[in-house]
Amino acid sequence: MPAPRKSHPAQTCYNGAMKNASEILRHLFHPSQKEKLVRHRCYRRFLASLPPKWQQAVAFVYIKDATLFLALRHPGYKMEFEYNSNRDLMKSLLTLFAKTHPECKLPEVRRIVAFASKFHTPLPKRTDTIPYYTEKAKGTFRIQTDDAILRDKFESVKERIRCLKP
Repeated sequence: MPAPRKSHPAQTCYNGAMKNASEILRHLFHPSQKEKLVRHRCYRRFLASLPPKWQQAVAFVYIKDATLFLALRHPGYKMEFEYNSNRDLMKSLLTLFAKTHPECKLPEVRRIVAFASKFHTPLPKRTDTIPYYTEKAKGTFRIQTDDAILRDKFESVKERIRCLKP
């Protein structure tokens, strides 16, 4: 008698059968799940409406019990948020956003709490550090020294400048 086959955990789901794409989409667009997706999209729109400095500073945002929670990427942003009038700015931006985007139906916010979060995706790093400019120097200066070591150094500088010319 052959031994029973063991199935891989990835091949089974809740009821032991694989789900197909239509079932997954049906679960995602179920009214309870759709509300979460719409709310997430509204939060993303709100973050996009912030000034560029705060777009970079805020990792994610959520509203709970009439409190807007801002997860900031660094404790320095939290200090700046607390000590400047940025709390009032954020509250006014939120009320303006609620008026201009009535489809979001964000709940009324009475307070804003900011905290430094360690759970966020890092910002993309810039890698284009190559300077794109043309060399203005021509390397046609006179060397007015009697010291042989300095004269050699200046000659090497002149040669480097000449090599950089196109």
